[in-house]
Amino acid sequence: MEAYDGFPAIGLQRQLYLGLGRDHANNPQQWAPHLSGIKTAFSLGITDFGNLDTLGYAVLAMPQIEFKAFNSQDISILTGLGISYFSKKFHHITNPQNRAVTTDLTWAFRLALYYRILTLERSNWRVGLAYSHHSNGHTRLMNNGYNSFTLGLSAQFGNASVSEQLSHHDGGNRFTSDYFSLRAGL
Repeated sequence: MEAYDGFPAIGLQRQLYLGLGRDHANNPQQWAPHLSGIKTAFSLGITDFGNLDTLGYAVLAMPQIEFKAFNSQDISILTGLGISYFSKKFHHITNPQNRAVTTDLTWAFRLALYYRILTLERSNWRVGLAYSHHSNGHTRLMNNGYNSFTLGLSAQFGNASVSEQLSHHDGGNRFTSDYFSLRAGL
């Protein structure tokens, strides 16, 4: 989305996220059952905003949490708050068109809705719609930053299907499963 009037021309935005996390569906700690089998992860990502000359790219680090939504096993919501590094920022002489970001490091926020389309033995494949916000890093100017809506494909590798089987286990043993997640979007 354009941050202001006269925003530089942009092409297709591309994002790639790599996350490493844990599924807490059967975590024996007291807090886990109250949150209905959440997943936590730490992601690293890179975003090309569609104009490398003026807007550059952002590299981000973000802890995130994912939970089931609408009483469905196939729909989930992911949210996270982290930090972004920008390769290009506003400079009154060398980059006056980029008024959306004024510092190298800013806050980043992500909210996504995922729908699982395929479950294999060691992976889950999903499609999703996400909203991302990268702050402008300034405390006195309007916080326009970069705001994006993306459509993406997501895959989780590891014990994804094993985790579901264990969550229906009636025995007294408790299990946790780790997973690896890869997301890409346009």
